[in-house]
Amino acid sequence: LVASVPGYHKGAEMQKWGHLRLKALLARYASLPEGWPATVLASSLLSSARSLGPSAHGQSQDQDRLVCQFSSLGSLTPKWLDEFRETLAAARNSQSSTPSLELVVPTADQIRDGDEGWRSGLSVPIRKANVKDFLVPLWRRWGPADPADRSWEARRASAAMPHVKSYCRFAAHPSVGTYVLPWLCIGSHNLSKAAWGELQKSNSQFAIRSYEMSVVLFPERLKQLEPDPKRRHGRFWWLRRGTSQASSPSEVPVLLPMAAGRAPATSSSEPAASRRTFAVPCPTRIPPSRPLRGNEQV
Repeated sequence: LVASVPGYHKGAEMQKWGHLRLKALLARYASLPEGWPATVLASSLLSSARSLGPSAHGQSQDQDRLVCQFSSLGSLTPKWLDEFRETLAAARNSQSSTPSLELVVPTADQIRDGDEGWRSGLSVPIRKANVKDFLVPLWRRWGPADPADRSWEARRASAAMPHVKSYCRFAAHPSVGTYVLPWLCIGSHNLSKAAWGELQKSNSQFAIRSYEMSVVLFPERLKQLEPDPKRRHGRFWWLRRGTSQASSPSEVPVLLPMAAGRAPATSSSEPAASRRTFAVPCPTRIPPSRPLRGNEQV
C-alpha cells in the first residue's frame, strides 16, 4: 500500500508516505528482467498486438517507458516532474536505461463524444492553467489511436471517461514475446504535488497536502499468493503456506497487461514451467496510444 497523509514529514517519517514510500517499495521489490529493456522479434510483437492493440505510431517498440494515467493534474514544475520520474524509475537491480515518461488523459473531443458528453468532464477536472508547455511532448491519447476504431476495446474506452489513476513501467520482453510490467500502481493518487508529495528545504522535509491511497502490484509478491480454499465464491487469496506449495526457485514471475478482458498472447521458447504469468487489468493501453496531434487538446 502507498498512502499519503497531509503534513510536513521529516526524518524517517518521510519514507512512509507519498512518492517516497513508492520509491522505497520499487527499490525493494521492482525487479527488472535480465537484459531490460530488450528488442523482441517483430513476429512476437505482431502476435501480441491482437490483444494489446496497435502500438504507438512511430515509437520504438523496445523503449523503456513509464506511464502516468490520471484524471486530475496539479500545477507541476520540471524540477518536480524529474523528482517524480526518479521515483518511478527506481528498481531493485541495476539498470543502464533512463525510462521516458508518458502522460495519458482523454482529449477534450473524447470527453465531448463520450456517452455522457461534457458532463463526463466532471470526472477529469484538469485546469487549463495546469496544462503547461513543457508537458506537451509527454501527452498521450486515452484509448485507441484511431477515432474510427470500432473494436471492443476502443468502444469501451470511448464510452466512459476514466476517473481511475494508474502508474506503471513497461518494455518488451524477449523471452515472453510481448510487453511486461515490473510493477503496476492503481489508486487515488492524481499527478500532483499535493497527492504524491514534494521534497522541500534541501530534501530535509516532505510536504503532502491530501489524503490518498494506492495499491502496488509486483509479480514477485503475487507469486506468493494462492486461492483461499475456504472461500470458493469470489476471488479471495492468501499467502502460500508450507514448503510444499512454495514457488520453484527457477520460476520467473511475469506481470502482463490485460487488454479487452483477455490475457495477452505470448510467444516464447522458454519452457512454460519456468515462467508464471499474472495477467492484470491495466486501466490504460500498453503501450499507450499515439501522441496528441493537430487540434487535439487536453
